[in-house]
Amino acid sequence: MKKFPDTLQNFKRIDYDAKMGTTTATDEVVLIPETFEYNGIKYKTTTLASQSFQNCTNLKKVVVPQSVKSTGTYSFDNCTSLIDVTLPDGCGLSAYSFRSCTSLKNITLPDTVAAIDKYAFANTTSLEKVVLPKSLKTLGAYAFGISGIKEVVVPAEVELEWFDETAIVLYDHDITVSIVKDSWTDNHFDELFDGAFIKKYIE
Repeated sequence: MKKFPDTLQNFKRIDYDAKMGTTTATDEVVLIPETFEYNGIKYKTTTLASQSFQNCTNLKKVVVPQSVKSTGTYSFDNCTSLIDVTLPDGCGLSAYSFRSCTSLKNITLPDTVAAIDKYAFANTTSLEKVVLPKSLKTLGAYAFGISGIKEVVVPAEVELEWFDETAIVLYDHDITVSIVKDSWTDNHFDELFDGAFIKKYIE
């Protein structure tokens, strides 16, 4: 298990590169610290830099601390062995964050997540179900495109402000969208999903 040292030069944004020796292709579990010290000054980890863990194909588990408010673009792109991710409250998911994480079967998105950017979970072919966060406002293009998703659960509290029509696309199977009757999603269902999606009412 790898826990990052407190002396990384560009750690303010976790602006390190996983290929620089901080973490290697052989690391299976990574814990990102909530705070770190550099040049005698203590910093709080707030952002994962772009491509932080990209292509770390042996990585199986990562724990992102509560202090992190955004993943960087491509931060876990093509981590093909990743199966377990712990995300903090309110963490925004940038474009391509978990693209091609083909072993990812389950992901718990905190209810305080407001934005899932384009291609964030594209090509997650093992992911079969996702529960959208209650605070979700933005869902980008192909956010869950070309995935293994068979069911999308939309809580009654969800009221999207921006939704790309390609955010959730059919691949080679039907997708059930589970919603609450008379909710915002129910009232806008035909705008959000085309006729190929199966509507299912839940309590």
